[in-house]
Amino acid sequence: MLQNNIIGEVNIPEDMFKKNIVEYGDILFQRSSETREEVGQSNVYLDKHNPATFGGFVIRGKKVEEYNPLFLNYLLKTSHSRKEVTSKSGGSTRYNIGQETLSNIEIFTPSLTEQAKIANFFSLG
Repeated sequence: MLQNNIIGEVNIPEDMFKKNIVEYGDILFQRSSETREEVGQSNVYLDKHNPATFGGFVIRGKKVEEYNPLFLNYLLKTSHSRKEVTSKSGGSTRYNIGQETLSNIEIFTPSLTEQAKIANFFSLG
């Protein structure tokens, strides 16, 4: 996801922008959905030059370990990763997932070198 792909624009005070800043490599998760299959869908912010901000219907994940953001963007969209997220969502008419639940989901990643190779491969197609 790049800044110029974001639909809509709002003006907010600078302190609020800094508090909710989204920078290269941050992960954004959809907090709720009408269907279990769509809850927790994610995108990794891939714009290296233009920070953005997020709103209340999104959960932002900040880097705590090194990873290749492009690789992680692909990984979080795999059926295995999606099943890990959707199986832990709750609700009946509206499905939700929280930050604490997301932080307890484990995904396994290869070395940074392998992540780069995989990301480059998927970028070709």
